[in-house]
Amino acid sequence: MQTILKRNHIKFDWAKNGLMAVDKYDQAMRDSETYVMIFMDLEMPMMDGYEATVKIREIERDNGYRPTLICALSAYTDEKVKKRCMECGMDDYLSKPLNMELMLQMIAKELENIRQS
Repeated sequence: MQTILKRNHIKFDWAKNGLMAVDKYDQAMRDSETYVMIFMDLEMPMMDGYEATVKIREIERDNGYRPTLICALSAYTDEKVKKRCMECGMDDYLSKPLNMELMLQMIAKELENIRQS
């Protein structure tokens, strides 16, 4: 994933766990930086992707930030998992192994949505 993003000149951050993802998001927003989208792995140490998403949505709500598109990443394809993702505030879902072309299309679409708003 990192290689594909670099090859396509897409700036990104990488978090080793859910707690780090929330902290990076919070700090970036405090520094007036924004994320176009977040690819959130569901299974991470310290804080899973579900809880990290809930925390990010709380930060957005509490501070009046525009919601960042959050896309779940998981090897699970079960509809219950997808439903839980949507219930905790994720916007989309990609299953592993990742289809990089689809991922790049999602990024391009979200960039276009932001430019039009």
